[in-house]
Amino acid sequence: MTRTPLAPVVKTRVLRSRGGTVQCWGAETLDGTWAFSREESPGTPWLVIHKPTGLLVDTAGTLADCRAYAASGGAQADLELVRAHGRGEHDAERDPRCPKC
Repeated sequence: MTRTPLAPVVKTRVLRSRGGTVQCWGAETLDGTWAFSREESPGTPWLVIHKPTGLLVDTAGTLADCRAYAASGGAQADLELVRAHGRGEHDAERDPRCPKC
């Protein structure tokens, strides 16, 4: 069985609300390109954010999924689709590969 490579992360953090009822988890890749965050509520996905642009690229089920997505190049490929979507390039016809369409 081949192990999926994971992007190395730093700055894993937990933020708690005043009452301690809500926790927010976060991490970013060593190169500072990708940030991952999640609010600790049932069913809440991890957000995959391109740090230089602040664009939300997609969501994932676990932090390991986020890291594999970044390491595989999938996040970078989807970033290009999200940028094209933002420029209106998918207005005439939906792109099934685009996370935003």
